[in-house]
This record gives sequence, structure tokens and C-alpha cells, in this order.
Amino acid sequence: MKPQRVGVDVGGTFTDCVVEWADGSISVSKSSSTSPQSIGVINAAGKQNVALKDVLTFTHGTTVATNALIQRRAGPAALLVTDGYGDVLEIQRGNRSRLYDLGYEKARPPIPREDVIEVKERLDSTGGVVAPVDLTEAMQRVEGYYSRGYRSFGICLLFSYLNPSHEEAIAKAIGDRFPDARISMSSRVAPEWKEFERASTTATNAYLIPVVSAYLGDLRDRLKDSGLKSDFFVMQSNGGVMTSLAAESYPSRLVRSGPAAGARAGAVTAAESGFAAALSLDMGGTSTDIALIDDDQVQTRHATELEVGMPLLGGAVDVESIGSGGGSVARVDEYGRLHVGPESVGSLPGPACYGRGGERPTFVDAAVVLGWLDPAHPLAGGEITIDPALAERAVSLVAHDLGVSALEAAAGIVRVGLSKISEGAHAASIGRGRDARKMALVAFGGAGPLVGSLVARELAMDAVAVPPHPGAHSAAGLLLSDFRYDFAQTSIRRASSLTRPELGRLFGDLEAEARTLLDEEGIDREHLRQTRSVEARYAGQTHSVEVILENGNSLDPDAVTAAFHARHEQLYSYALADREVELVTWRVTAEQARAVATAPTIRRTSAPIRSTRRRVTLRLDGDAFAASVVDRSQLGTGDQIAGPAIVTQMDSATLLVPGDLARVDVYGNLVIRKAS
Repeated sequence: MKPQRVGVDVGGTFTDCVVEWADGSISVSKSSSTSPQSIGVINAAGKQNVALKDVLTFTHGTTVATNALIQRRAGPAALLVTDGYGDVLEIQRGNRSRLYDLGYEKARPPIPREDVIEVKERLDSTGGVVAPVDLTEAMQRVEGYYSRGYRSFGICLLFSYLNPSHEEAIAKAIGDRFPDARISMSSRVAPEWKEFERASTTATNAYLIPVVSAYLGDLRDRLKDSGLKSDFFVMQSNGGVMTSLAAESYPSRLVRSGPAAGARAGAVTAAESGFAAALSLDMGGTSTDIALIDDDQVQTRHATELEVGMPLLGGAVDVESIGSGGGSVARVDEYGRLHVGPESVGSLPGPACYGRGGERPTFVDAAVVLGWLDPAHPLAGGEITIDPALAERAVSLVAHDLGVSALEAAAGIVRVGLSKISEGAHAASIGRGRDARKMALVAFGGAGPLVGSLVARELAMDAVAVPPHPGAHSAAGLLLSDFRYDFAQTSIRRASSLTRPELGRLFGDLEAEARTLLDEEGIDREHLRQTRSVEARYAGQTHSVEVILENGNSLDPDAVTAAFHARHEQLYSYALADREVELVTWRVTAEQARAVATAPTIRRTSAPIRSTRRRVTLRLDGDAFAASVVDRSQLGTGDQIAGPAIVTQMDSATLLVPGDLARVDVYGNLVIRKAS
């Protein structure tokens, strides 16, 4: 049987591969993450003997951009800015994320001040030319950097989002002189207002190009050598995919690649289980990502911050990321306080219980000491066997520092980790004005099902849904994601002064840009969906509100104004109908649907569920319960399991605490509710 589509997602510990076969069935495999990541990608696909020559589409989720930016190991790159504005990346904004922290330091820019080139030119606030660009002097400076090995250049000039001519002139001069140079123009990367945000995005894009393009090129070669006939696709931060060739030019759009795939898959699972509102909880080896799902859609935003103080413009799934995962290291500081994360043991050596040489205690080791994982059931398709003795030895290090037993130390580690995750869930729901009690939790990732029921109880949520292959669910999200491109243009206009033709031109220019890009990448536009929106505000305000527009109303200034009033009242409980409305940034989202993966076939059976019984500690207060250990492969639609129990499978384990009742739905999702 031939594979149709393949999705491979790289995490901090494992690389997951999901394959959709010709008959619509789904299979998964896991392999240890590697450096470079491309080796692990090939290994994960090889575990299923996938003949890449038969694959129609290959989609990839990667953390290369994220890791390179966090660790500052990309570049080198230089940034060209308007004369007199060379300190834009250092000045940043005047706000402080930690108001009372006397040791607070601003985030370190991706491009240092010594690599910022000031260019003599000037546009005014309408895009008019005040002083022409001095290409001779600019190129003299660029040549100096090129001679020292710089091949990536960002260009971010004042008001270039209104008039890109100066940026285009510099880019052409660099390209003509140095054909191998890679150029990031702010008028293409982030054609929006706000000088620092635009500069930060452009600098980040230029900084990431050397490492991301090298990685994608290496993976492209490996896939081609293995038989893949076409270009592969890469998950973007906005929850859509783009071609790998396009991703090389826009690596800043990949910094949320992994969390975006998981959130997209979580939305599908929530819809299958009948939950219109939910939180997706993706707990892997290094971190936990939580996203809000509303009306079956993942919530997105038009700017994100991977680090506080370093904004990136562009669409991104709205995710709360917490530095607490299965591989998070537990330690006791000099004041006797217990910490879990953000440091992680990674894929090698991994948690101590994996028997790969790790000695430091982790969240997973604590879970093993508490009996939450079945030592008789290997993980990652038999690649990892759990050793309780090694887990207890590691946790005993924390126990010694705290002066408690290993069991008490394990309970403390889990409690601290769960507290951090619950805080993130509160921020993703209540922090965004949503009542978590009216939502469900979709738990996945290698460790998500292990904590899902406990987190749901902490937030008083009624239900938890665990997908069929939770440990590889983010990889499944790669198969479920469409092509998506976000286009924006800032042009501040009073709504009262606009006409229908002007509105048509503003949106029409963005839609034409979308069609051109799709054509350049060879993407069929037959079923193209384009969504129009505008960011608006009352005159005199600083911040704006995005308003999604129906196509029928998007050309009517009065309808646009009315939609803004309604949205403002929905968000803030009031509207100022007599105030002038300003329209700030115009947006078009272009989506091209790909074929949706077929839901896996679930065995229907009336045979009794096979399980074993053993003693396992489930509660954090040390109480022990005789829990059922159930192999998930033995479950069919309609089967039910009462807690306390552990549902084991190749890529994860689901913990059911006393009072839980889990039922398998027609899609194979394990839906957990409190027993009535």
C-alpha cells in the first residue's frame, strides 16, 4: 500500500511521523530528535518504511527557527536603517515587563548595534520623498560587511510601508552587486506601521535566514535523495503551511511552527468530540503549549513575542508557552525552593528512567515514582523502556535536598509542574475573557494525557478529549493544515472620508498580491478563500481592534464602521457611536484548502476490555489506589474505562483519576468526564 501524505514534527525529545496511506488509514512512529534535525526527520519516516517516491505531500514542523533565535546562534546579518535611527533595536519600547525587577534588562536584539548600517534617505509620513537614497555610500558600507562574510541583509527604512521605492532600490543594488546575498525588506516582510516592531521583525528575518535556509536546503537534499519528487511544505506560525522555498525567505514566520500544528490538530479533535470551545494542551518533553479554540477555530493574532520585548509582526496562533514539560529538570535552589523547568534534559540523555545515561530528576521521573507510567509498556514503539529504579534514584536527589521521602519529593515535583501548567491554562482562557468552566480540554503530546484530567479539575472543566495518537498529534496537525498567507498594509484613513471604490482598491491590492504569490508557488487557486479584516480605533486612541468583515459589507464604509462599534462593545462593553472612527491596517488572509486526512478506522467490538491490576499512587497526598492498566489498542468505539486507571499506548499514557469515566467516541478519541 502506498503512502499518500506524510507529516513530520520535531520536538525537543522526539521527532514524530504521521502517515496517511492510500486507504485513508493513519499510522505513527517516533524517533529520537537529532542534531541536525533533518536526520531525525528521515529516521522517523524510515521507521514506517515510507517510500518517499510515492508520497504526494510531505509537511514538516520544525523548531530550527525557534531554537536559533532563543540561543542566538544564527546570522551573521546586517540591518540597513534610515540615517539617525540606528539605535531602534536597542531603544525598543519604554514599557517594562517586570516593573519592580531592579535587575531587569531588555531583550538582546538579534542584530547588534555594530551591524546596523545607517543610510542617507528620508520619506515623510505620507510616503513622499524628502531626501533621495544615497546608494553609493550605502553600497560602500554593505561591501565592507560582505567582505567579512555577511550574506544576509535586512532593510527597514522609515515609512517604507507607504512607499517601498527606497528599500527596493537598495535591494536591487545589493542583488546586482552580490547575487548570493539574501535580502529582507520590511515592505515585504512586515509592511505595517510602528517603527520598532517592523524593525524587530525585519532584523529577526534577516538574522534567521542563514541557519534556516541551510537547514531547509539540507533537508530538501536528503528528502530528494530518499525519493521525494516535489518540494515539501513547512508549518507556519499562523497555522497554515507554505512551501519550503518560500520559508527560506520568510523564516520569521516559522518561530511558532510546532505549537501551531498542535493547536490546529487540537481544534479538529475538539470539533470531532463536539466541543465548540476548548483549550488545547500540548505537553512535550521541553514545554507545554496551550491554545484557545473558539467556534472550532484556533485563535490567532497579528503579532507575537518569542522573547519579551522582541515582537514579531505577522499571523501567529495565540499560544501560551510554559517551560514545563516531561523532560523538565527538577531542582532545589539555595533557599530550599523546588523548581521544575524551564531547563530540559532533551532527547539525549533524556529523563533518568529512560536508561540512556540521564541522572537528573525530571517531571517524567516523578510520574514514574508515583506509578503513573507502566514499566511493562515501552514507549516510542519499543525504543524506550522505563526503569523505575533509575527514576527513584534521580528523584532521591531532590528528596535529599528537601529532607523528605522519594515519594513525597515526586509528589512535590508533579505539583509544581502542574501548577505552572494550570497558570498557563488560566492565562489562555480567563486571561482572554473566557470561562474555562464552559470549555473542554484537548490533551496531547507525550505527557499531555498524563496530566489532562488533573489540569481540567484544577480549572473546573467538564471534559477532556485525548486523540488516538496523542504523542504524535502535532504531526497529525500538519496533515490537517491548509496553505495560508497573511497580507497587511497600514494606511490610516478616517472612515467618514472613504468611498466604496477606495475600499475596493485597498483590499483589491492585497488580494492581487495574494494571487500573485500563490501563482509563483504553483498553488492552485480554484478553491481559494480570502478573508478581509481591518484594524480600527476611535480617533485619538493608540490601540486598535481587528474587525472581520463579510465580503458584502467590506466595501460599505458605514457597514465597516458599524461592525467596529459592535466589536468594540463586545470586547469592552461600550461603544462611542458619535466618535470618528479611524481605519488603520488593512488585512487579507488567503487560504487554499488541502485534502483533509481521513479519520482512522476504529475497531468496533463487544469483547471485554483486557486489563491488568496493580497498585499505583494517583493522588498527590500519597494515597494509593488499585488501578487498571489498559492497552488502548484493545479499545473500540463505545468502550468505557472507569478511573483510577492508566491507558497505555506506544506514544503516551492517559491517567484516569478516581471519579473519571472515559469513553471512546467514533473517531477514536478518549473523552473523559466525571462519573455521574
